Amino acid sequence: MLQSQWQNPWVPRQQILPNILKQVNAATWANNPFSKSKDASPIAIFTQNLKKSSLISFSPPSPADEDFPPEAKEFVKELNEYRRSQGLPEVKLDKDLCKACQEHNKNDMPGDALDINHEGFDQRAQKYGINAENVAGGQRSAKDVLKSWQDSPGHDENLRKADATKIGIAKDDKGHWTMVTHA
Repeated sequence: MLQSQWQNPWVPRQQILPNILKQVNAATWANNPFSKSKDASPIAIFTQNLKKSSLISFSPPSPADEDFPPEAKEFVKELNEYRRSQGLPEVKLDKDLCKACQEHNKNDMPGDALDINHEGFDQRAQKYGINAENVAGGQRSAKDVLKSWQDSPGHDENLRKADATKIGIAKDDKGHWTMVTHA
């Protein structure tokens, strides 16, 4: 049955994976010596092989993506393109780090878009494990703020932190932008 699904062009790709997973018999794997390793579970092995396969493009949905504002998603997309061009690994948006950025915009920068600062950075760094922070004001889009930070050597250094794995970014209605990184 599996072979015919792979060869039958009329079976939608979305139906193939669930049908295959239904056929995985957990009892068969219970006595397998590899079954005690989480990396050797039938689903993990199947998923790893499927990701390597050219037959199906596999990108598991990220439910957390829906929790981020459009400008945050756009910023991390643009930032990751920049980081790849510099030979650096991608970073992922982090809900707690975005919250730290929102708090900074709200509590520490009450003025207009030109009233920017790093007040409270030490407390945020300790609370959230932040290792760098960029702030800006007045830029209208994620591309604009990224470009302004790229043009500033100190800010650009923060964008290119090789050990960064997660970031937070937030823009408020006054035009303040805050970005933080976490290793």
